[in-house]
Amino acid sequence: MKRLSKRLCFSSISVLIILSILIPILVFSSCERGKQNKLVIWTYDSFVSEWGPAEPLRKLWETRGGIPVEFVSKGDSGALMGALVSKAKDADVDIVIGLDDRLAPR
Repeated sequence: MKRLSKRLCFSSISVLIILSILIPILVFSSCERGKQNKLVIWTYDSFVSEWGPAEPLRKLWETRGGIPVEFVSKGDSGALMGALVSKAKDADVDIVIGLDDRLAPR
């Protein structure tokens, strides 16, 4: 049972890493250089912390895409969803990373 749980955990982490890389690549491939000032990504606290993946991903995306990236921490997934819902169509954000699947129906 422990072995299965380790595989599921590893699988979830792998999916998160792959999505974290693929989403910006898709965004960059659809953007014309020079037309967009920066890519704004709203996310949760630990993603942008000193041990989180935000900084290495920012450097990679800026190098490959040529567009500055700004990560904006909005707290935990509940606060992130709250900020997104409260701003609705006026949200100045291109990508949101870290929504909990239980919050998605909102």
